[in-house]
Amino acid sequence: MKDARDSMALAIAGLGNQIRFALADNTIPEKLDQSFDSVEVAAMGGSALAWDVLSETMGHRLNGALRVHRDYTITRPSPGALGIACSVSGNTEETLAAYEVMREQCRCVIAVTTGGELARRAEADAVELIRLDLTNEPRDFQPRSSVGYLLTYGARLLQAAGFGANIVDEIEEAVIDYTNNYDGLEDRAKEAAQWINNSVPIVYSSTALFNSLARTMKIKFNENAKYPAFAGALPEVNHNEMIGFESDIGTSFRIMYISDPSDSESVSNRFFTMARLFRERNLSHVQTRKIDLFGDTKLGRVLTGITFGDWCSYHLAMLRGVDPTPVEFIENFKAELAHIGER
Repeated sequence: MKDARDSMALAIAGLGNQIRFALADNTIPEKLDQSFDSVEVAAMGGSALAWDVLSETMGHRLNGALRVHRDYTITRPSPGALGIACSVSGNTEETLAAYEVMREQCRCVIAVTTGGELARRAEADAVELIRLDLTNEPRDFQPRSSVGYLLTYGARLLQAAGFGANIVDEIEEAVIDYTNNYDGLEDRAKEAAQWINNSVPIVYSSTALFNSLARTMKIKFNENAKYPAFAGALPEVNHNEMIGFESDIGTSFRIMYISDPSDSESVSNRFFTMARLFRERNLSHVQTRKIDLFGDTKLGRVLTGITFGDWCSYHLAMLRGVDPTPVEFIENFKAELAHIGER
């Protein structure tokens, strides 16, 4: 298990290198031959995370042109849409189905993958294929660890398609910002993992960064630590979820608010008021903590938040004696579905 643990640690620590590698890759077209009015991305699981980050941190440049679909199809694409089917493994059932829909309904389709069935179909259909080069990564590298690659390749494709002028420049600035604020990040995350251990983690963020921060961190607790975790967005949780903590069901909860400087004062006030009321009502099974993000760029801070969540889930796995890399339950589930399809 030692080698597997080390490989996940290497993948987490290598986020900045992923971005630098993808920025330097000269196989990506600088400009696509056609013009488009929107971008539809089909992706699942770890292959989808980076597209959420792009949507939430670069929305000011994309003007709502990017949509991410986690399903077997894409909904109501424009005839002028660019379709991007993204699956790191190349064998994601839902993405393969959505790829076929894209070929029928989008102006142009690009496949992003390391290989597998998606690459085979793209080559057979003469579809533009972006092959992810993971030769620098551990042999058991997981799709959920590919955020740096997919974020950068995604930004380059969007800019090549005519969206997000200078968006690649923002990626370059963000990786510098991220690197400057990396020191001490693992230690903070390790301490947070100790605080969480034997309790259920719940991650909150602002609505504007829910998919990039809260949801992504929740996923890493699930997959790296093999641990139940939940995520929510402020202010919505104050209208429903928080009242559920009045009931002591024999489980302790650890609530983290991932705070970005761009969050409104109203959002911060809601978290602190909620935390104070938990204390005043003697809800001792609920503890809260604010996690501050640092950096000069929004994307740089989000990358810091993602890495904090990665290290936190990694060290929670270490505390529990769990291998953070494989996801055998999910692979077994996929195998069961394949058997059902064969019947």
